This record gives sequence, structure tokens and C-alpha cells, in this order.
Amino acid sequence: MTDEIEFDLSTLSYDDFILYFLTHPEDDTDWTRDMSGNEYAYWVIEKSNPEVIVRHMTRFFNEFGAIAENTSLKTLDYVLNGMLSPASCNLQRELWNNAVALEIRLECIRSMYGPFADFVANCKVKTMESGFYMWWDFICTGFWFERTHHKVVPSEDYQLLDESDRKLIDCMFETLSKILALNDARCQSSALHGLGHLQHPSVRELVQKYIDVNAKKLTPDSLKWLENCRDGTVM
Repeated sequence: MTDEIEFDLSTLSYDDFILYFLTHPEDDTDWTRDMSGNEYAYWVIEKSNPEVIVRHMTRFFNEFGAIAENTSLKTLDYVLNGMLSPASCNLQRELWNNAVALEIRLECIRSMYGPFADFVANCKVKTMESGFYMWWDFICTGFWFERTHHKVVPSEDYQLLDESDRKLIDCMFETLSKILALNDARCQSSALHGLGHLQHPSVRELVQKYIDVNAKKLTPDSLKWLENCRDGTVM
């Protein structure tokens, strides 16, 4: 590994951005290689143009169904973890970057409904890869980590947020509610997991309604998990 090589994802065109993720060597689990396969010395969390990153993600999520038609489930899982996991590229971090216009960030959050409606709900595979289940865990916990770690607020309390941050949380809640309404258990599981990490004041009522509607078919373990989602204590 050299000290000279730096790599900035925001300098890539959309096509190269997608190519980078879809063709990235899967043995590079730390995502420390550039487009040419050269290792760079460190991952620069701050991108030179965060708006480009957010716009690229939005387009990717909007086109997810078409891209998924020619991509294996394993690769899609690798791409999602690479993009969103805090242990990898952590691109969801740019959604909380106030240097990017709020509406652009909200549009990206709304676009995350598409992969679940267009792909997951129609996928013939019974058990999805972990990237879909962890998707909203990365998003929701990432938001709160940015706000509490950097002391914007002292705790995960919706009432302490400013207006723009409340709009972000509200948008996440609305998008997760739409995913939960899809007639697919895998989509619902992913949405419930995200709701369990969201810390939004409307989560309790929404998840309790889900529990009430499905009460007759819940096992003790599944009921306990749903209660944790409802109470914001899910792992």
C-alpha cells in the first residue's frame, strides 16, 4: 500500500460509479481499491462533492429493478453493504451532510422504496441476503450516530432535532411505512428492523398496529422481536 494514492468516488461519472460497485473484487471486503485495482493508503470519509454521491445513489435506487435483472443476488448484497455499511464506503453518511440541499437528500431517501417494491417484493428467493435486511439499520443508526457522536444532540430524541433533521426522520418514517405496506414478508421484516432503529414518535403506533393485525400467526419469539421494534430496542 502506498501513501500517494487517493480515491474520490464523487469524481466518477454515474456509469463509472455503478461499474465500480458492480465489478469490485469481492475479496476486497474493506473496499480499499480504486477503479484500477490500486490500493489507497486510507479511506477519506469526506468526499469532495457529496451532492454527486447523493445523486448517484438516488439514480441507482431508482434504476435498481432494471440493474438487478442482470445481477446476481450475491453481488447485489455485496454492493449494498459496500455502499451503505459504516465498515465499508459508508455513503449514507452524505445524507446527513448539510452541505447538500435538503430536498436532494430527501429525494434519495424516498428512492429507497424502489428496490423493495421493484425487486425484493418480486424476488423468487425465499431468504434474501443480509444487505436488504441491514439496509435501514445502516440508514437509521447512521443518522443518529452522526447527530449524537458529533454532539448535535445529546441523545436519540426526535424532539431535540432541528427542523431539517426532523424532515429527514419524517421522510425515513414515511418511506419505511410504504415498504411495510408491501405484501411481502421480506420487505416487511426489513422495514420493521429499520423502524426499530428510527426513534420516531409514530413508530410505536405503526408497529403495534402490525402486531395487532398479525397477532394470530405470531410465535412468542416473533412477537418479542416485534415488541423490540415497537419500543426502539431492536438489535
